[in-house]
Order: sequence, then C-alpha cells, then structure tokens
Amino acid sequence: MKIVLKNENKLKYFLFPFISIYFYLFPFISAYSQSDSLMYYLEVAAKNNPTVLQRYFEYEAALQKVLQVGSLPDPELNVGVFLQPMELIAGNQVADMRLMQMFPWFGVLKNAKDEMSLMAKAKYELFRDAKLQAFYDIQRTWYELYKTGQDIHVSEKNIQILRTVERLSLVRFRTASAGGGGASSSSSSMS
Repeated sequence: MKIVLKNENKLKYFLFPFISIYFYLFPFISAYSQSDSLMYYLEVAAKNNPTVLQRYFEYEAALQKVLQVGSLPDPELNVGVFLQPMELIAGNQVADMRLMQMFPWFGVLKNAKDEMSLMAKAKYELFRDAKLQAFYDIQRTWYELYKTGQDIHVSEKNIQILRTVERLSLVRFRTASAGGGGASSSSSSMS
C-alpha cells in the first residue's frame, strides 16, 4: 500500500508544474482563440491583405530566380537536314548537327547568384514592411475603437451617476417641500 501512495505522490509532484502552467496560460490561450481579439484580426490581415500577398509572391519568385541564375545556361542543339545532299570535298553532307554549351567567366555565376540572393532579401524586406504596415493600421484602428468603447463606457457611468444625483435631488426637494418650509425657518432662527 505504501508503495502505491509513494507513486501517487510522485505522480502529483510530476504533474503539478504542467497543470499550473496550463492554468497560467489558459487565459492567454482563450484570448487568442476568440474571434474578436486583436491577434485574430492581425492573423486574418496577414493572410488576406492584397499588398502583403503580392509582396510575398514577389519574394517567392525572387527565391526561384536565385536557383535559376546559379546554374549553367541550357545547352543548345541545332539540327539541320538538307533536302538535297551538299557536295563537299570530304563527301556528301545530308544533315548538320551542332551542340553548344556556353561557359561563363570564372566567378560570374557566383556573383549572379549573390546578386539575386540580395535582391530576394530586398523583396523579403518589402514583404515584411507591407506586413508591418498592415499590422500598424489594424492596431491603430483597434486601439481607436477600444478608446471609443472606453469613452462610451465612461459616459454611461457618468449618465448613471447623473441620474442618481437627479433622483437624490428630487427626493431632497420633495422632502423639503413636504416639510412645509420648517427646515428653512429653523435654520433662519439659529442665525
């Protein structure tokens, strides 16, 4: 029996950090999963903003060019067939085949690949800039709406306070008028 209890205690001590982390992070996880949270709107904007999508596809296209520039040009094969054999000193020529491969100077492919890599990096920075600009616009609008909501909440509280003051004033006025002015005569006799 005691061995079972020790294992249960070990299990409790083992699970305690995980359970406490879960309950600590639960409000953040639930806030993120809400469809009316700022993080949700930022995620939707990143996926659906046309400028951000355009810049991202430009970046992907630039990455594809890096691979193309770093390779040798395609070999060229030219084939020609003569309808009538050409008479040459070495004999009749019926067809002409030429295979050509161009080799650039040493270092040209590496430099071209480096240049395209830098251009792809520039496209990535343009993509990041567009994404951050969209995030900025959304956050600015979000916080303006939040401020407006808080202003409305404060105004509603002020209206409640003013209604309470109005009711108290009416009650005080009614009690003063119901007393028949006795309160005003007693205050004047004390002076």
